[in-house]
Amino acid sequence: MTISFIIPCYNAANFIEKCINSIYLNSPYEIIAINDGSTDNTLQILKEIADKNKNLKIITKSNEGVLAARRDGWRIAKGKYICFVDADDEIDCKVLSQILLDCPTYDIIRCGGWYVKNGEKTEIKGSFKGSITNPINAITKMMNKEMLPFMWGILFQRNLLNEECFQLDSRFKIGEDFLFNLLTMRRASNIYCSNYLLYYYNNNETSVMNTKIWGSNYIREFNDRLTDILLSISPQLLYYANRHRFRDYIETLFFPEVRYDKSLYQTAVSLLKKYPKFIHILPLKKRLFLRQENLFRLYLCLYKSYKKLKNKKQRIVLQ
Repeated sequence: MTISFIIPCYNAANFIEKCINSIYLNSPYEIIAINDGSTDNTLQILKEIADKNKNLKIITKSNEGVLAARRDGWRIAKGKYICFVDADDEIDCKVLSQILLDCPTYDIIRCGGWYVKNGEKTEIKGSFKGSITNPINAITKMMNKEMLPFMWGILFQRNLLNEECFQLDSRFKIGEDFLFNLLTMRRASNIYCSNYLLYYYNNNETSVMNTKIWGSNYIREFNDRLTDILLSISPQLLYYANRHRFRDYIETLFFPEVRYDKSLYQTAVSLLKKYPKFIHILPLKKRLFLRQENLFRLYLCLYKSYKKLKNKKQRIVLQ
């Protein structure tokens, strides 16, 4: 089989059938659905589909999270390529055969997709197009946001992946895809970024990205792990690790749900002194009074109060 589609499923009864159908059950592709401890009738729906389609395999397990589910699917996959799909999203299989004709030998084939909300589609893809044979160059482009940091819309050579790629802290529910991409890209000898739009990312109001946000401890430890990965690849990537930390820390300080953390502020200001150009990666509203802590804290207080009045919906803070 050319491609194995791996679909983690947790309480996905409302959309899993549509997701699987988008992959064309009569195609030569392998579909592996992992029922990750669902408490609804996801498993029953999967069994009904599998009874009629031999290329759907089901793994049933206790809930461990999406990355562990992807790992378990990868362990039994037979395809040359692996494509991870979220259970509430869809694939445009019509473009797959052309992708494989155009890019038959790459370790990683990156595609774009569509963001779908209320029936409206918005194209999503990285700005870089073409092939890369140097992992450091590829990772630099991702750190510069020329490549999307997500796991969707990507074909990974199955043999490129290893157990280490899946050994990330299970609590990194936000940013997990980014770290996974770095771990796989450092092993790749050739990567192709195509113009193809393979994936439909459906906005789900109950998803982690819509209901949760990181807190101070979370983002500090996440950036520590990010820095470890980047430095294991090359010391020259330290600049990008520090820039990412600076941006994340300032972003965290502005979250209405997160209490002010003085150490985040001090670290961000210290990085700004070392790299003055970092100021230009922030929007103007987040640069104001940044070098004057008392004024900055007052500004933050007013900003957060405005945001809370404007948006009554409170996100859960992950620590």
